[in-house]
Amino acid sequence: MSGPRKKKLAEFEHLNPVVLEKIQESWVRSETVSSELQELQQSTTTKDQVTSLKKACDQVKSSFHNGKDDDRVGLEVLILIYLTCSPKHTAKRIIASSFQNFPASSRDVLINHMAEAVLTRLSNLKETLDQTIFSRQGVDIISGLMENFSVGELCLKLIAVTVFAYLANTLDYFLDQFKSDLSPVQKNEIMHHCLATIQATNRLLQKCIPPDILTVEVDNSDSHGIDQSVDLFIKNISKILKNDSFLLDCRNSCGMNLVLILRLRYREQTALVLLQVVFKKLTVLPAKELPAHHIGLSHDALPVTSYLCLCYGLLALMDALDLLFEFQPAQSILINVFLEEFIHLGDRCRETGSKILVAKAISLWTNRTCAVLKIEEGHSKLASKLLGEGKVSQMLLQYVWTTWEDTQDAIRMTAREIFENVINIHSLAKTCVDNDDTFLPDLAKNITV
Repeated sequence: MSGPRKKKLAEFEHLNPVVLEKIQESWVRSETVSSELQELQQSTTTKDQVTSLKKACDQVKSSFHNGKDDDRVGLEVLILIYLTCSPKHTAKRIIASSFQNFPASSRDVLINHMAEAVLTRLSNLKETLDQTIFSRQGVDIISGLMENFSVGELCLKLIAVTVFAYLANTLDYFLDQFKSDLSPVQKNEIMHHCLATIQATNRLLQKCIPPDILTVEVDNSDSHGIDQSVDLFIKNISKILKNDSFLLDCRNSCGMNLVLILRLRYREQTALVLLQVVFKKLTVLPAKELPAHHIGLSHDALPVTSYLCLCYGLLALMDALDLLFEFQPAQSILINVFLEEFIHLGDRCRETGSKILVAKAISLWTNRTCAVLKIEEGHSKLASKLLGEGKVSQMLLQYVWTTWEDTQDAIRMTAREIFENVINIHSLAKTCVDNDDTFLPDLAKNITV
């Protein structure tokens, strides 16, 4: 490729030089290059570049109709451009839209090519000199494949174990860079890298990794590999939670990921593990022994705010049936663990950020309780305990009245949401309890007095 022609292609909204080299290699290998790709190569203005890329996408897509695969070089080039562009790049959006409408008969070809290219790209990023920058690029690639992009999700499902390992190791790398002698700006940057990695892992676990992956027949190396990644991730979740200076969002996300990760290993025993490790309500070990680094995730081993974040994240993603689990007669995780912990933490938190999080946690609890009451088992177990006259609703109302006139707008607004949900909870519980409803009339009188 001549110097001027290569420069023109480089002007396509600052495409990564790696892309240019790979595209050049693709063209060298190919005896024929489509006119659309040649036009893309020669375009100079942004408008022409976008138009040429759309034409190239249409040409590649049409070549795969009826199961044909006449333009694999073109497909490789488009995938390469997609994977090396920044998350908000115009080219990325154009190519993703084209791939979403790829012929169904050739969808497997696209997904397999893409999965292979993703693995190659992640492997190449690990070998670069500035590992922090390129590790974050790898995280962004993985996240982009799951953002309203079904083809990307299908691609990741083929390589989910390897991608999970990549994210676990990337988080471990970022945390190793978090040193006490860094400036506040540098620490903040690394914490946001950690947050992006944890959030990408959260989406991967929910969308692309089957929850029974460790209990079904899989390749032994895959099973061993994901087991190692699970241990590494839990170790780093513990490390983040023990650092009271870490971003609240990062610590909240740790709680969410802990549920999903433990579910991979313990399946239906996840609630038992959490009751033992985090809440200290049980002493009976589940079937699998707990690794040593699980110890240290309880309220007596974490800063108050971190424990609050952990509980918030756990509540957000625990299964409804796990929330209904009774660890003692008439004692459920939903009421006798989460609600009691949040009310207790509300009394201990003094810093504004943690007080706001307490309000959000109690609001989340009321929302999840409304959802649980709508399933048959939840209604039968909890309805009588959640009527307005009962201890639970009175506990919630006491919190509402305490925070109704708080100086923080966020807390005041959340108190109003909680109040509305207390009424919703009572209404849902009342549908199967046959007694006179004095709660709402009495509540109305108390408010108007």
